[in-house]
Amino acid sequence: MTPKHPVARKPKAARAKKSVREKQPAYPAYPDLLSRITVNPRVLHGQACLRGLRIPVHLVVGLVASGMSFDEILDDYPDLERDDIRAALEYAAFVTRENIIPVPARTAA
Repeated sequence: MTPKHPVARKPKAARAKKSVREKQPAYPAYPDLLSRITVNPRVLHGQACLRGLRIPVHLVVGLVASGMSFDEILDDYPDLERDDIRAALEYAAFVTRENIIPVPARTAA
């Protein structure tokens, strides 16, 4: 039996739902912030720093992860600006986006 109103349908593979990857925002979300990140082999052995200040990105990300507020970080590091902290977080999100870090499975004791 043929349908009354034939509809051209795409093959099932072409109709597949969008993957999670396609729904994620494009990174970097704020490319202008990433211009604050500098990498120089002569400064801190090539670690990513903020505006060449010898303040490594990993330090700032660690401070945020430890629970410090932006204002507390800015008080402790007066050379930093609020956008520097945001740039560090954006950079961390960018470099970890596609990297898969293997975590050993835990066994029940």
